[in-house]
Amino acid sequence: MSSTLGQARAPGAPELYFYPPPYKLPNGSLSPSILTVAAEQITDLFPSVKEMDGVVLLIAWNQLCPRPNACDFALIDRVLNYWGPRGKKVVLSLSTMGFPVKVMVEGKERFLEETPEWVLRDVRTYPAHSPTIGVIAGMDVSEGSSHVDTAFPSHLDQRFLSHVSHVVQQLAAKYDGNPVISYVRIGTGLLGEDNPIPPSGAGLLADQKIPGFTVASWLSYCDRITSIYLDAFHRSQLEFDISFLPAAYGRVATQTERIAIERFIQFLSDKRVFVAFNGLESADLEYLHATSGPAPVHALNFLRKAKQNGDRIGLEEVSPIVNPRMQNVSAMAEAVKSLGADRIVLFGIDAGAINFARNGANPTNASTVQFVTGQGKSPEATGREVEELLHLIGY
Repeated sequence: MSSTLGQARAPGAPELYFYPPPYKLPNGSLSPSILTVAAEQITDLFPSVKEMDGVVLLIAWNQLCPRPNACDFALIDRVLNYWGPRGKKVVLSLSTMGFPVKVMVEGKERFLEETPEWVLRDVRTYPAHSPTIGVIAGMDVSEGSSHVDTAFPSHLDQRFLSHVSHVVQQLAAKYDGNPVISYVRIGTGLLGEDNPIPPSGAGLLADQKIPGFTVASWLSYCDRITSIYLDAFHRSQLEFDISFLPAAYGRVATQTERIAIERFIQFLSDKRVFVAFNGLESADLEYLHATSGPAPVHALNFLRKAKQNGDRIGLEEVSPIVNPRMQNVSAMAEAVKSLGADRIVLFGIDAGAINFARNGANPTNASTVQFVTGQGKSPEATGREVEELLHLIGY
């Protein structure tokens, strides 16, 4: 590997951001979420990497506003105050709906719903047998992961849109134009992405499980949420992460819906919204050369067209580098360069692995070591693999 890694990046190399690493709860177990569940997870306990431009602060609405008219922005303030003086930027993303996340309250493990309970009581909901982020001891994992019965808000309910609009306006009033914030994500579905719940990127089952769901209704919802952010934020760079829409475009959308999706993507371009895709994996290089196939083919095609139109675009890993889908770092780097991505987002586990490979064991990479060794992998070897990816991209 080149010894110049960590010095000036090559011309055209993308910005580099990381999610926080898993959070080690007081009982020693991990909450393996890209959500920030505690401020120290993305500040004092973040395994800083010298090449990075910043971090992604993904925060659940329920954590920000657990009670009506009582939002607490202290966590966001602490993150901005930590990274600003260190010369790093923050991507701010509010998740208004998503899988229950493992946390600890008063010494007991429990799941945090991402939508506030007071919102769920006031809007139409639908039941779901939902995967969880993290496992509580004793849970049944026979389905391949842990699940709980819960309820999600309906994107068809105007009251839900009104509540979202209110919290977005509060965020904008406090943070629009903040110099530490590089991007504000337009949060629609799962973890701030364009993804209905249950997630539909693979099987496109949302229309079978969400009452009244159609591709057109989801697109209309995305359009309205985007308008809410555009009306609220005037100085910060907005971002939209595509996921379901390209999947629907390639598999289940009618011709009329396909045209509407194309118009929406063009609308994002016209409004100078940064478009990103959670799809960076080894297969991307093959997908880039295809004209039909699975969802990434269409998502990458949308990104390519946006780039050709002069827009800036982003790619995000589908999972940490320890996943078999991520093992061909040469192909991943070539896809990033071929597409001309302006920003990439990697997992905090990858940041922790690099930190471990360079600095040895320390408190900031402890949760990464626990996670990676639990996968039967070497933290140092994993870190070197991420370093190789960065080197090939131009760091």
